[in-house]
Formats: sequence, C-alpha cells, structure tokens
Amino acid sequence: MSPTIVAVPGAWHIVESFAPLERIFKARDYDFVSQTATGVLVKNASDSTAEIDAEALRTNLLLPLIEDGKDVAVLMHSYGGVYGSQAVKGLSKREREQAGKKGGITALIYVSAVTPMAGKTTLDMMGTDRENLPPWVDYNKSTGFVNFSGAKEVMYHNISEDDAAHYMSLLRDQALNSLDTPVSYSPLDDPNFEGTASYVLCGADRVVPLAGQETYAALGKISRTILVEDATHAFFASAPDAIVDAVIELLES
Repeated sequence: MSPTIVAVPGAWHIVESFAPLERIFKARDYDFVSQTATGVLVKNASDSTAEIDAEALRTNLLLPLIEDGKDVAVLMHSYGGVYGSQAVKGLSKREREQAGKKGGITALIYVSAVTPMAGKTTLDMMGTDRENLPPWVDYNKSTGFVNFSGAKEVMYHNISEDDAAHYMSLLRDQALNSLDTPVSYSPLDDPNFEGTASYVLCGADRVVPLAGQETYAALGKISRTILVEDATHAFFASAPDAIVDAVIELLES
C-alpha cells in the first residue's frame, strides 16, 4: 500500500500553494496532507521558532497518521527541510517495528530543500545571517517579519502572469525567527533513518540554484537524487507532474 504523502511547505507559503501536487498525487492513488507552518501564521514573530514549527507538524499531522498505523513519506520544500526533519524524530518505520507498532516514516524526500544539521539554523545552512539576507526579501526589523518582495523574479518567473499573480497572492510574511533558530536533530545522522532519504533537484531554481541543492544533498549524505530540469523553486507551479513522477520513482525504487 502506498504511503501517505505529508508535504512540508517552506517559508512564506501556505498549503494552498501545494494544490496541484495534491491533485496529482491523489490521481495516482496517494493520500496527501499538508499544513501551513506556524511561522507564517503567528501575529508576533517571536512566537515562532524552527522547533515550534516542527512540533506543530509532528502533533497535528505526523503523530495522528502514524498512530493510526499509516506509513508516511515526508516531502519537504526549502525551509521545510529543516523543521520537517526535526519533526520526524523517533517516528521511523524501523523504530516503530522494533516497538511492535504499525505505521512509521518510510521516506524522507527533500525537494530543493535545505538539509539540516543539529545545532544549526536555516540561515546558518544558507551561509548567511539576519544582517545579510538575500536581495529578494525585505526584512522589517521592528516587526521581525520578512516579506518575499522578489518572488516574481526568483520563484514565479517561468509561468504565466495570471498563474504568477495567483501564487503570489498566497504568500504571507515570514517570521524570521523560524529561520534564525536552530534545530536539535537531523534524521540524516540517525541510523534509524538510514536509506530513507532522497533529493529531487530543481534545475531552473533561482532561489537555491542547482549547485546549492547538490551541496545540500551532499551535506546530508544523500546519494539518491533525480533532476527535474524545468522545475523552479516553485516546482508545484512550474513542473508539478514531473515532480510527482520523480517522487513516485524514488518511493518505488
């Protein structure tokens, strides 16, 4: 039986951005669920951290599915690779089976995602800090939120104007604190998750260029990769069918 896909959005994005993926996965007989991270829902930016984002994902989606005996594949995008990885601690299929329990996480799929290191923040993994953010974002120091001001140029550049306008309407300001607080765990260093990780490389990505994605895969010691040439950082808008094909190929290999 196919695992349930739990899709983990990156910064600025709400779950509605993943609508094309949900439609395609369901047409291929995969259950699909997702949720918006705390860091784009909070009114006070200091109320969000990477570990708070992770705990919300774990409590609201992962634990209920796994305790119901479901196998789960976690699909992580961008910053989602950091807090999504933190959320899976102790939930591997291997650990569940050893405890005589059904269900568990069978696959970790990073799609143009930041791979985590325990003790490091997302900004650390990007090689930067809050004083040196990319030029395509605007940081409001008084509120602690970051606006994705350059989304059209770096993320929604190869789709129609109407589609770009639609996806940009779904963006929300992001609490920088989520990106600038560390996680304490990485499944990529956990023997219980050995052999479960893979990486989908997005060839047309301007946010995390291909060389950066390859570096993240290498840092995570992930050898199973697939390149989708036309996928941008907004792969769910630019190449959803090809991305789903790649994910399913990895799940079935």
